[in-house]
Amino acid sequence: MRDRISSPGLTRRQFLLRMARYGGGAVLGSMFALDLFAREDRFHLPVSGRAPADKNNRVIILGGGVAGLCAAYELGKLGYHCTILEARSRPGGRNWTIRRGTEETEIGNSRQVCTFDEGQFLNAGPMRIAHHHTTTLGYCRELGIPLTVFSNFNEGAYIVRAGYPKLRIREVLADMSGYTAELLAKVIKRGELDQALTTADREKFIEYLRAEGRLNPQLIYPHSGDNSELTEERGHTRGYTQSPGAVGGLGAPTVPLDLEVLVKAGYASSLDFMKDYNQQPTMLTPVGGMDRIAYGFAEKLGGVIRYNCLVNEIRRTGSGGVRVGYVDGNEGGIARELEGDYCVCALPPNLLRKLPGDFAPATAAALRDAIPSSAGKIGLQFKRRFWEEDDDIYGGSSKTDDPIGQIYYPFDNYGSSGKGVVVGYYHFGEAKGLLDDQVPAVRERLALAQGAKIHPQYPAEFENSFSVAWHRVPHNESPWTLWKDGATFDAAQKILRAADGPFYFTGDWTSDLVGWQAGAFVAAQRTVQAIHARTQAG
Repeated sequence: MRDRISSPGLTRRQFLLRMARYGGGAVLGSMFALDLFAREDRFHLPVSGRAPADKNNRVIILGGGVAGLCAAYELGKLGYHCTILEARSRPGGRNWTIRRGTEETEIGNSRQVCTFDEGQFLNAGPMRIAHHHTTTLGYCRELGIPLTVFSNFNEGAYIVRAGYPKLRIREVLADMSGYTAELLAKVIKRGELDQALTTADREKFIEYLRAEGRLNPQLIYPHSGDNSELTEERGHTRGYTQSPGAVGGLGAPTVPLDLEVLVKAGYASSLDFMKDYNQQPTMLTPVGGMDRIAYGFAEKLGGVIRYNCLVNEIRRTGSGGVRVGYVDGNEGGIARELEGDYCVCALPPNLLRKLPGDFAPATAAALRDAIPSSAGKIGLQFKRRFWEEDDDIYGGSSKTDDPIGQIYYPFDNYGSSGKGVVVGYYHFGEAKGLLDDQVPAVRERLALAQGAKIHPQYPAEFENSFSVAWHRVPHNESPWTLWKDGATFDAAQKILRAADGPFYFTGDWTSDLVGWQAGAFVAAQRTVQAIHARTQAG
């Protein structure tokens, strides 16, 4: 997967890391040039032929997450006899939507039962799909799963920094754009850019900066007044205390912060995600919950999936096949064994390495190098959609420097008069001790107290909650996998993406899209191609 380029000692990953010094655009362009996206996220499998009718066609798949489901689905199309062993009573793994009646007891924590109203839900795992994740979107299309827009970014949402004013995101963007454009325009005007420009080109660049930052004729970002481009259309970039045209007249344009305050407060640090390739609009999501994808596969697979079956042993057989031991929860915990020709290991690496198995030493070492991460979410149900009614916020997220980090607003039922579930926090491990290691009642209390700094309506409107700490969720114990550094990742992937005898490893953790469902899908497709090529070669 990682051919060397440019010089004998420079890998693709190292090259991209160097390009990152010049900004995200340089990295993105380099990745397209290297054909990384085309290779890593496609939909249709370039395979032909059928599985052998009488041998080498039995595949045992460990784990019914999206990677395992996809592998079984694609192998089944080719005529393989697949069996998925899934420890839970549901499909999807980390693709998990919490609804009324959902029950979960985290490791070392108390039991929760969801009491959301019917129709309300929380996507505890993945909640959005990038518009260029063609595998994920392709399977949604093939399985007949309707999609809707996921509002990932909303300039009307808030940023809260301790000791500083609560701002709308549009206010921060306007100020940062304005001050940056002002500073750069002055540098260009003085001819002090390292890159030489003709007089005409300098004027073109300055005109762009004037428009981008709404600078005045003196190339200054105005500290007061309305910077609308058209007098007949009120369009002040920072917004107004009251929207123009509403009762009360034109309203008053909001006033920029001083540059020093803006920088010291660190407002802009909350917005770096919006530049990421995988976060750019349009983002999409299944109508009614992300688990529609998992259940769509499950409906196609039927009896291929054996639920409540906990794997406890992975062995090779003398004939070159596999033998998997498991506990069948459907039969009172009876011990069973299943033999096959191949085994697709779609469990997280932090769980795989705990199982007694006949993996090669290099494989076992690569699994040990995987670092389980942590992340947590909480869904807060409110009596009314005050973020829409009171604050004019429809979708997107507000950011804070409190441990909750951010809150996400519902992407559906805009403008309805009913209830709604807000993602009261979604952190990526920073608040593990402060939130995830607490009992659900404490998580709820902290989420409400910190969220009230963004929305004072919280206490009066709150009804109930359900929280998830992924490092405590049985059969996952991690939301996704991390690696110590690029070299460790490269070395591990070289091993894990190849077959270890009859064992194949798949999941987002064996892709270049770790943490995304698209990574799980492309990894599953790669595994399917490898198994099929092997059987076709005899």
